[in-house]
Amino acid sequence: MPPCSPPLPLVVSVQQSQQSQQSPRGRAKATEIHQMQRLEEWIGTRGFELECSPGAEDCVIFGSTRMVSINSRQSRRSKIATLLHECGHILIYEARRRSKNPARPVAGASFRDWETETRRYAPKSRSRKVAVLTEELEAWERGWALGRRLRSGISKKYYDGIRIKAVMTYVRATSASP
Repeated sequence: MPPCSPPLPLVVSVQQSQQSQQSPRGRAKATEIHQMQRLEEWIGTRGFELECSPGAEDCVIFGSTRMVSINSRQSRRSKIATLLHECGHILIYEARRRSKNPARPVAGASFRDWETETRRYAPKSRSRKVAVLTEELEAWERGWALGRRLRSGISKKYYDGIRIKAVMTYVRATSASP
């Protein structure tokens, strides 16, 4: 399983000295790598592993193998935005587990588990399509909030651009005939 970001130098003074000699582009690259590492650490604290591989589907896998998978062919900034979204699914899953009424669905990654367990919606029903779209929107919102808390360095404008592109993909997928 290849890491998503190479390790940074452990000695801060050396790193700062290197950054001061780097171009703005080099400093941005080092900052993005650091942000990826912070997200990878956050994912690890939740009991998940991060996998980056070419062509991988961006997703969270729950169950005995707890993994966040993202496509390594994205730019670093896109990986950060995608990771934040996938972390949003983890946050939603955790919210459901803490819920006073775990039988009640929470829009998010747990929704699919709940739906599978209860068989509430037919696979291609409009209700299911709306629920999946709601889940994805919630994961984007929670991911953005997490990014702000972790100081991800991703601008709202950039994050929204990635989110809009992804949401339109979901809309097209859910708009297909049943």
